[in-house]
Amino acid sequence: MKNQTNEFSGESCRYVSAYLDSPHVDFLENEKIFDDYKPKNILDVGCGNGKGLYSLTEKFNCSGVGVEPSDEAVKLLINKYKNKKNLNYISASAHHLPFVTDSFDLVTVWSVLHWVGRNEYLQALGELIRVTNKYLIVMDFVSSENYRTAYHHKPGFYTYKMDFEQLILGSGIMKKTYSKQWLDTNQINDKYVPISYKDLTPFLKNKNNYSSRKMVIFEKNYEALPVYSEKDFNP
Repeated sequence: MKNQTNEFSGESCRYVSAYLDSPHVDFLENEKIFDDYKPKNILDVGCGNGKGLYSLTEKFNCSGVGVEPSDEAVKLLINKYKNKKNLNYISASAHHLPFVTDSFDLVTVWSVLHWVGRNEYLQALGELIRVTNKYLIVMDFVSSENYRTAYHHKPGFYTYKMDFEQLILGSGIMKKTYSKQWLDTNQINDKYVPISYKDLTPFLKNKNNYSSRKMVIFEKNYEALPVYSEKDFNP
């Protein structure tokens, strides 16, 4: 089987090159969720053209690190943001992040997980959980049922539209603090069109299931699970 994650590193350069100068809407615009929390550093895994990371570091007045798998893409990003001393960009993959545990106050992964090869998918989720010390924001295509679809830029490859929420919660150290779901109309200036589960039913013959996106904010808490001993289960 082809290593889709490695093969998609070439897509990193194509995507960053194509959208390097595109506008970017702050994906936390009008959100009040971090009013009482100011991260000192942010990691954006699969940072694309870098504008999402830039907008967050401006919002919170903090430092940021952006990750893309392509060395060429990273060079483009470093050059574009060379005057921003609080920003750094490195080449790495989501399933192997070169940072120590609990390195970042906020980790974001925005429309990236559907590209990750399934052989590396669980590792990628584990790495995202590992390197955050407080918050993790994940956004991707999520429909009412999991499925894959042919990737039109690279014949023989697929993107995977799957719900990541329960797998992350299953770590036992992450809890959900906020979520929303909306339709992506591919028009950058459109406001989010909120949807609910009923808008995704039925699954087939329903275009909403192709363009539905979901964002969840998770908070890390090593004490999330209660502690019991053997005596607690003795009758």
